[in-house]
Amino acid sequence: MHAAIDLGGIKIEAALFDENLTPIKSHRIPTPNENYNDLLTTINDQINWLKPQADDLDLNIGFGVLGFANTIADMVLTSNLPTQGKSLEKTFPNWQDKLYQ
Repeated sequence: MHAAIDLGGIKIEAALFDENLTPIKSHRIPTPNENYNDLLTTINDQINWLKPQADDLDLNIGFGVLGFANTIADMVLTSNLPTQGKSLEKTFPNWQDKLYQ
């Protein structure tokens, strides 16, 4: 089973796919556009929805985010998310060990 989260300015959609990448289930919620911590909580909520749906607490999840990645500065630049000056990778170090249990 495969999983993905589409992180957009209007919605954050989590989806499960079978081995042929055919969609099985999805869950869409509005994107919080004002507050970075609310954005992280919403991402966490989507991850917590995906894992039991797949019956796999070690489920690998791919993320899609529209924008530019600056690997030197460790920043993602987006036009419609409250991520200005923030680092998603630094916010989620070792996420599978710390956040989504």
